[in-house]
Amino acid sequence: MYRLILGIGFIVLLSLMWIGGRGKPVTRVIHEDKTIRKALRVHMIEKRQGNDSGFIVNAAKLLEVSKDAFIFYNMDIRTENGIYMKCKYAEYDASHSRLNVPGKIILELPKDNARALINGIVWDRNSGKATTEKPVEVRGKGILIKAKKAVFSNNFQRLNFFGGVYAKVSINYVSL
Repeated sequence: MYRLILGIGFIVLLSLMWIGGRGKPVTRVIHEDKTIRKALRVHMIEKRQGNDSGFIVNAAKLLEVSKDAFIFYNMDIRTENGIYMKCKYAEYDASHSRLNVPGKIILELPKDNARALINGIVWDRNSGKATTEKPVEVRGKGILIKAKKAVFSNNFQRLNFFGGVYAKVSINYVSL
């Protein structure tokens, strides 16, 4: 009797799922919250040992997902050189000192009075080098540069563009 009731209940459940999802693809999302700690409205100031360089980090939310892995939401960074970086999502690997921004990022370069629009970047903070394998566009007064990929070195002080580079630059930016 117990098996019969259990079997009928299972058939009814399957029927309801089939009727409810008819004509629509069924997607199952399994959410595993592996967060160790969470912080809201984060404001951090980092200074490197041995010198006075550093930067300021602000984030709406910060999740610690393992001992050395962190996720930032609505993050912005301002370096000691005034470079400003803003993104909606970023992953930080503390063991390798590497910041990965898989989505859109805005990078303001005050030295050149320009703004870089990038879709995905990896910044190795130990070497000061950041790379993107996706198209990048830099715009500013008297400057427009587009390329298939770019490498930023010296903590975003030097930019190198690769692949299908298009540059329209005012004579004021050219140093001979």
